[in-house]
Amino acid sequence: MSAKILTVDSGTDIRHLIEVRLKKAGYQVVTAANGDDAVQLALTEQPDVVISGVRLPGLDGLTVTRRLKAQPNAPLVILLSILGGDHDIAAGFEAGADDYLTKPFSPLVLIERVRVNLIRAGRAASLPLADREAADE
Repeated sequence: MSAKILTVDSGTDIRHLIEVRLKKAGYQVVTAANGDDAVQLALTEQPDVVISGVRLPGLDGLTVTRRLKAQPNAPLVILLSILGGDHDIAAGFEAGADDYLTKPFSPLVLIERVRVNLIRAGRAASLPLADREAADE
């Protein structure tokens, strides 16, 4: 069974891009457009990974991260943000994020970050190289 990923971003285009690339890489994907929906979906869908923007309508990405990490069997959290300063990145990790990428980002790098974080957490085996290459098409 492939890992389930919840992707959260207020931008429809970004959400769609991430969803398409993750599905091509073999992951199950659910999406949310705001922080409140993200927390609710995470509780019902039990994703392995949450990829979240930082600036979200409703609850921001840092608050979403804190709430999810307070749950038993918390998902891995990867934050995506245009905020790339040292203090911004540090705030993401202090909130409990497992990884942090700045926008614009490479879809291939995002897929690799998902894969590596899953492996490090002991939640998934690595994907075949062909699947990773398909994610960058």
